[in-house]
Amino acid sequence: MDYYKVLGLTKGASTAEVKSAYRNLSKKFHPDLNGNNPHYTQMFIQVKEAYDVLKDESKRTAYDSGSSASSNYDSVFYQSATKRQSINAPIIYSFVSELPYFFEGDVLMFSWDCRYADTIQILPFGFVDSLTGKVNYRINNYRKRYLPVELIATDSKSGKRVSKRIILENGLYRKFSEDEKKASEGVYSENEELRFKTFFNPVGRLSRKTYAKRTLALVFLWFFFYALQGVDFLGAIFRLVTIVGSFVFLVQTARRFQDLGWSAVFSFLILIPYVNVVTYLALLYFKGDSGINRFGRPVE
Repeated sequence: MDYYKVLGLTKGASTAEVKSAYRNLSKKFHPDLNGNNPHYTQMFIQVKEAYDVLKDESKRTAYDSGSSASSNYDSVFYQSATKRQSINAPIIYSFVSELPYFFEGDVLMFSWDCRYADTIQILPFGFVDSLTGKVNYRINNYRKRYLPVELIATDSKSGKRVSKRIILENGLYRKFSEDEKKASEGVYSENEELRFKTFFNPVGRLSRKTYAKRTLALVFLWFFFYALQGVDFLGAIFRLVTIVGSFVFLVQTARRFQDLGWSAVFSFLILIPYVNVVTYLALLYFKGDSGINRFGRPVE
């Protein structure tokens, strides 16, 4: 892959030109702007990889020397590269994530390019079976602000190893820029597994339409068992339905507030008589954030 061609530059491009090209192309191919289309995701990764090499003076010098070595086998770089290979010193040319942040249940793509190693490990996820490639990992049950992801390349014969770390930020703590919010408009969460899980867990966001359906279903269920509570064994079931239903109602309200960008703490307003009616109607009236917020991506 020709990093200069990826960024639309010539070999003599300045660092400022490299940065400018990266800014323009990263916006053009950003997954959130293109509905997570695999083609644009791949292009975004290539642009990021090219930028990571060309923005760094030492990496760029090594890359430029390596490129010329392909047509000039007498070059100093080729000789030094051959020497490096003979002593089995691993090299990590690139290790990138498609996005710098994540939310609960997200599937992120990582790509890497290594040489002179026989074992590649990506912590905390596991081993991969190629020196160059891409892999998807799902982020689950991680509540800390930062998630360090480290690639370790090892040559077992020499015992040498090198590593590169990237830090991903939990979206719950991230302050999203207006550009990021705008870029995420219309990009909805499609993780059905997470949607089912969060029916009982106040994680993520809930649209007005879904909130209305779920809460009205809970109210209907409550009235159904209320009408039948005169039957002995149904009285206990009614009490159980009341307790569980109240909890689920509270969870759905918390997620609805989060869709508006508000803290889940405000969901307790739904427990206050009279105030709860106003709160419920307001949650049905106001539309949630159109773009990403710290509680997740938009939901339909």
